[in-house]
Amino acid sequence: MALFRLQLLGTFEAAVDDVPVTAFRSNKTRALLAYLALSEGRPHSREALATLLWGNSTQTAARTSLRQAIANLRQVATPLVDAHPPALIITRQALQLEVDHPALWVDVLAFRHLLTQVQNHARGHTAGCPQCRHWLEEAVALYHGDFLAGLWIDDAPEFTAWRMFQQETLHHQALQALQTLSADYAATHELTAQIDILRRLLHLQPWHESAHRALMDALARTGQ
Repeated sequence: MALFRLQLLGTFEAAVDDVPVTAFRSNKTRALLAYLALSEGRPHSREALATLLWGNSTQTAARTSLRQAIANLRQVATPLVDAHPPALIITRQALQLEVDHPALWVDVLAFRHLLTQVQNHARGHTAGCPQCRHWLEEAVALYHGDFLAGLWIDDAPEFTAWRMFQQETLHHQALQALQTLSADYAATHELTAQIDILRRLLHLQPWHESAHRALMDALARTGQ
């Protein structure tokens, strides 16, 4: 079974068995796939999706544009449509993406799953837990940048609002994971690892004063 990999953290990227998928005809097709991927397997009516992405168009034009995007989606996501059972279910009424399907991997879902494992395992006490550290390291490694960075759609206010909410939530979760790792590395005197994590944190939030102080302290301790 071919594996369809979807990267939404940072620049949008899709691949089938590590071969990049480049036949997307528009950012709205990319946006449609991203929205379905983060919908927890819920079906969405064609009418709702047309409003989400073409809300500023007439109803007829929006439906036509959605049909064109779905046709493109069938083409680029063939492994999801042709899987048995299908991962991407397209009917006359609705679209649905089975996010737990073995033919699909989405970085945001993997990121969230790792953080949930930390939360359930540590119950708020991650310090000194090697397993929690491992999960956090895997999670921050997946965070290549802001959610759908660079994917701009000017005439879809509902989608833009959804995208901004997802982006802010994931950004906050990444910052928290980096802060937890920094504190853990500091406690075990792993200064090189702490410096790397703090630099990543400051890349995401350059005005983070306590991270600046921690970085200066760690650099001083390593003779820098």
